[in-house]
Amino acid sequence: AKALRDVVGKGAQGFAELPAAFAPYIEQMRKEGLSWLQMPAFGLAREHQEHYQRTALALVEYQQALSAYNRLMLEASRRGNELFERKLAERSEPGRAIESLKALYDLWVDAMEDAYAEIALSEEYSRVYGALANAQMRVRKQIQTEVERVSRELGMPTRSELDSLGKRVHDLRRELRDGVGAGDGGVVEAEIAALRGEVAALKK
Repeated sequence: AKALRDVVGKGAQGFAELPAAFAPYIEQMRKEGLSWLQMPAFGLAREHQEHYQRTALALVEYQQALSAYNRLMLEASRRGNELFERKLAERSEPGRAIESLKALYDLWVDAMEDAYAEIALSEEYSRVYGALANAQMRVRKQIQTEVERVSRELGMPTRSELDSLGKRVHDLRRELRDGVGAGDGGVVEAEIAALRGEVAALKK
């Protein structure tokens, strides 16, 4: 690397400086590449396009949040290695030498846990981890919405329909158990049987 740096002349840039030099252009390209996800949809399939845009944007935001979280985990690993080296240097003193592989492993675990604790208790970690959790929930919600929409269009039972039927069965069972409408027990049982039939048909 030193030889390559020495080869370049005055005013020229080495390989190490290239990523930093191109970073603004790459960031601009990334922003422009994502701009189509926020453009208004039009045409016959505009509703489908809006659904796909929201899903793609949620996935992109999740990847960005995951990258920020992974960067912190990499920093924790780097810090853990520094602490591990420091702990090893402390054990080089007479009477404190490491005499087994288990002791070496325990020392490494302690160093990594200390480094993770430093990162996990920082304000940056709470912000990054919160953003990651929020992005995960947005992706999950968006995918569930997409699955439900497609299932409805294909005439398949959806999660909300099954949840609604399950809630109705549960409410009827509770009413029956609490003795509400005791004189109409046969009617309630018939309704429960009908609901069970609907659930079975939907599961098919």
